[in-house]
Amino acid sequence: MGRLAGLSMSYKARQLLWLLLAVVLSSSTVLSADEIRLVPVEDVSTAFSGDTVTIAIRVKSEQPVEGTLQWSHSAQQRTLNRGEADVRQSDDGPTASFDLQLPEVRDDVIYQTQVTAEFVPRGEDSAAARLQRSLWLFPQNPIAGRSAWAENLQLELFDPEERTRDALKSIELPFQQSRSLSSALPDDSSDIANRNRLLIIGEGVSLAKSTLIDTAVEAAQAGRRVIVLAPEEGTFFVPGFDDDNGQTTGELRLVRQSVITEFDKRLDSKAWPGSRNAVPSRGLRIGAVRGRMQATVSNDNFSWPWLELRYPESGGVLIFCGFRIVEHWDSGPTPRYLLVRILESLSASEPE
Repeated sequence: MGRLAGLSMSYKARQLLWLLLAVVLSSSTVLSADEIRLVPVEDVSTAFSGDTVTIAIRVKSEQPVEGTLQWSHSAQQRTLNRGEADVRQSDDGPTASFDLQLPEVRDDVIYQTQVTAEFVPRGEDSAAARLQRSLWLFPQNPIAGRSAWAENLQLELFDPEERTRDALKSIELPFQQSRSLSSALPDDSSDIANRNRLLIIGEGVSLAKSTLIDTAVEAAQAGRRVIVLAPEEGTFFVPGFDDDNGQTTGELRLVRQSVITEFDKRLDSKAWPGSRNAVPSRGLRIGAVRGRMQATVSNDNFSWPWLELRYPESGGVLIFCGFRIVEHWDSGPTPRYLLVRILESLSASEPE
């Protein structure tokens, strides 16, 4: 019994020792400066040159914190501006914000700068956390100086909601506006000039009428390059899988926000300004109905904002782009530059 009691006491002593050690380690982790992190309130890394933008940084910590945020804006190892801001309590936790007056850049230049922020706790002399991020400065007009390429697009716009035309006019992108989709169908699919034309179906249309999506599919099968911008509503069967007539789809792609950085790694694929740290979109919920693939326009997080169909026989393409490009045209560079990058990818000629 004595030996058993000794073993029992030794086991309890070891358990107590481990418990005390865990408490000490836990306490040091909570109070450690390494656990203080800085995160951007909006995960955005682009802005228009010449604009004034507000940068908000949140201080994440296990314990309440007070202090200042020291920030600097630099480019090519040269400081453009610097300052400091108080960290204040908000609904989302301790946050500091500051305004940046951005420099102008040339029309043909996309300029990389860096924003650096350091949190200095009250009463301390050194920073407890640091954050450095790139801020890309874009010109307002993504096609400035590229008028010849823009003309060669032979862009046609079907815009019954009349939302998209003003956006295209604002960057002087030439287009021919059509009152109906009947002109979208090439008279002769062997006519290369006709086949290379691009068609945009403007943002906000309803796909509830099957004739619109059917016409868009027929135009793509005939060789047209068709972009459907963020429709308002609708349900349709995804073509090319069980049709006896028409061409067989060579490629089907369903992609989420990552498709944005496929076009340009500098664009924002995690958040757009003023959109509650999200990329605003109306995507497609995909399901199966009687052995057919059905797509329904939806705002939920499980929908696909990008659907792409390619027809190898004719070279036609049909793109469903659910990102709300036109609605957020002026919120930052990504919407308008994304549209231009899509047009570049579908263009029969190389951009200048």
